Amino acid sequence: MQFTKKYAPIGTDDYQFSQGLGEDLYELLSNNDRIMKQSLEISSPFGHKIGGYPDFIQGDARWGNNPDSDTEQNILLFQMDSSVEDAVHILWRDDGICNFFISPS
Repeated sequence: MQFTKKYAPIGTDDYQFSQGLGEDLYELLSNNDRIMKQSLEISSPFGHKIGGYPDFIQGDARWGNNPDSDTEQNILLFQMDSSVEDAVHILWRDDGICNFFISPS
């Protein structure tokens, strides 16, 4: 497993994305498939990472689809993606992602 320092934008599945945008991206771009596809390609923070914005396969798992949740563990410490191309094969369920979160305190 290797890491390279680089910029990764916030993913569209992150609960903070819609809060910052002010509305749901899918509703905003529902009339333009080309722009929607480009937006999703640009904002997909896949890959192993330490810190930064997490990625999710089926929505933001920190909030269980409930942004009013009082969970404190919302800062990404480490993300490990499924990978069969590395020296060590890693597979989280069905080609998933494993995220480890910490609290700000």
